[in-house]
Amino acid sequence: FDGDTRKSIYFSHDGVAMLSRGRKGQDSLGRILLRYGKISDAALTEALAKQKAEDKKLGEVLEQMGLVTSTDIDDAIRTQIEEEIYNLFIWKEASFEFVEGPPPGAAEAGPSRVTFNVNSLIMEAQRRADEWNHIRGLVPSLDEIYKPTEKLPEAVVTDEVFHFPFAPKVLELLQQGRRNVHELIEESHAAKFEACKILALLLEQGAIEPVSIADLQAFAQRCSARGEHAQAAKFLSRVVDLGGATPAVNMSLGYALESIDEPERASVHFKAAAEAYVEAMEQ
Repeated sequence: FDGDTRKSIYFSHDGVAMLSRGRKGQDSLGRILLRYGKISDAALTEALAKQKAEDKKLGEVLEQMGLVTSTDIDDAIRTQIEEEIYNLFIWKEASFEFVEGPPPGAAEAGPSRVTFNVNSLIMEAQRRADEWNHIRGLVPSLDEIYKPTEKLPEAVVTDEVFHFPFAPKVLELLQQGRRNVHELIEESHAAKFEACKILALLLEQGAIEPVSIADLQAFAQRCSARGEHAQAAKFLSRVVDLGGATPAVNMSLGYALESIDEPERASVHFKAAAEAYVEAMEQ
């Protein structure tokens, strides 16, 4: 349990199954197949439409379309459950309980089961948890935006994480220096652990660096001029996070948030700007 999120793992002689509930649900089967280059975005869109129309499982539809094999589906389900278990080890504020006995009926009829060497699975989860502490020391926020330095072309990319199918997309998106870590993960279909590991390795080599407050403000101005208010709000929010919340920044952020129909957040920044202007006048 972690707030409203609950993950239940069922170990039995038939294999391992997992059910998730709450805001931190599993990566979808389609996203995992995209991550490892098994299907394209267009193919997934078509398959999802067929799935909805025919009321079938996505894996079944993809197989019928000849896009994947049953082995591909089994591997994706295995990856899905493995990553969910690994992620449990990096929850910061969670409660755990072990209950012996059969699972409830919902689990019996729920997701596919796969078999694991449980000891190996737990050892790998612990190794990742240790590595994650190091990674988060270098990549402390998923809202951070990184840009390449002149050292990027010479960066050492021999670690196995750079050989995953999604790694080139992460590197391509990094070249633009406009996306935060959340967006890098979403657009490359990478898992959070692997994407952040790529960033950490590049940061250690000085191949990438956080975008400066000045650059963030310049990006925001250009986005506002083009009517890209959501992007402007993203850049200005990062400026505020980094301690650059001048009255002008708060006003600009307020207008950007108002333009994307987030009046409550906008009001916070308008208020901060007004209070700062009043304080300045009183001095």
